[in-house]
Amino acid sequence: MKTAVIRRIELDDQSLSWLCIGNEGTGLWRGETLLNLDHLEADGIFRIGNAIEQNSCLTGIRFTDDASFEDLDDESRREGFLGLVHALENSKTISEFCLSSCTFEGGAGNELLLAAGEMEPIRNLLLYECDLNGWGVHSLIRTLRKLQRRLQGFGLENCHIDEGVLRLILPSLKNLCELQEVSLQNSNLHNEGCLLLADLLACPQCNIHTLDIENTDVDSEGLQAIANVLATNSKLHSLRIAGNNINEECWQAFSRQLCSTEKNTARLSNHTLYSIDHPDISKVLRLYLQFNEDTNKKRVVVKKILYHNGHISMARLFGWGLRLVPNVVNWFDTAQDYLGCDEDTILALKDEDIGKRKLDAIYQFVKEMPLQFAR
Repeated sequence: MKTAVIRRIELDDQSLSWLCIGNEGTGLWRGETLLNLDHLEADGIFRIGNAIEQNSCLTGIRFTDDASFEDLDDESRREGFLGLVHALENSKTISEFCLSSCTFEGGAGNELLLAAGEMEPIRNLLLYECDLNGWGVHSLIRTLRKLQRRLQGFGLENCHIDEGVLRLILPSLKNLCELQEVSLQNSNLHNEGCLLLADLLACPQCNIHTLDIENTDVDSEGLQAIANVLATNSKLHSLRIAGNNINEECWQAFSRQLCSTEKNTARLSNHTLYSIDHPDISKVLRLYLQFNEDTNKKRVVVKKILYHNGHISMARLFGWGLRLVPNVVNWFDTAQDYLGCDEDTILALKDEDIGKRKLDAIYQFVKEMPLQFAR
């Protein structure tokens, strides 16, 4: 079986795009193909390394359990393993790299993680159920620094990291200007970790689109810090916070950021966050998220203005006389076109339909300047 898999790698089998190097019985992900290294000698490891280096179809690789190498004697293990590590560093196609159930203090995971930092095509790095204590954190920081201008996805899932680990790697995360997805699910971040993530999201160069902090032992206090950052962050699209306790006050904080109800401030709201994964989202917040799904942000602003203003005062425009009346009429006509095919939004609007609001706006000008209309 091992020989058959190695041969497929050597022959550039297009159906083999994800390789899992582990042990017999390893659970496979995403249609991976398992390559079991148990009892394999150094020359066999070298052969695998050469095959991976020359392969043009592999896009992802996962190493699971350091036991993949434990049956080799020390000298052979080092020779063959280091040959494999060197081959990984020279791969031209592997863009996704994963370590699962690996240790770093004296284990193979440390050298594999450092190798990921040398791989030019790497765009996504995931550590799953790994113990980062000791060398692990330092190796991770070194790797993140190497991937500074190319890493797009990063995950520490089920690694049970705490706010202390997050604080150590935060400077490196801030420098990952291409980073779009971060997953820290099933960690022990607590509210202190949320404050650190809010600091990350507040960075001007932050480009994170998806943040996953499900089951991280945070509550409303920490999540309100993230909600407040939405006032200046226009990059975050999706926030996954299921498994955390959130109160009504926190949901209101998110609602205020997505649709400000203060006078003439709807356009300053956050119009980019369109997904919050949590079972207790309020109906109003869910509607705002639905508004934000629209890629035309002008339409989003119009929807929010109309939703919160059954009567739109024209008083601040009166100083311009009648010159702005055509613009006002045009604004309402455009709003009507925007919402013409959006029944859910129309049903959500308060009080009057758009036509009545347009007439109301014209009437306000007539009432304020009756003589100018009588000419």
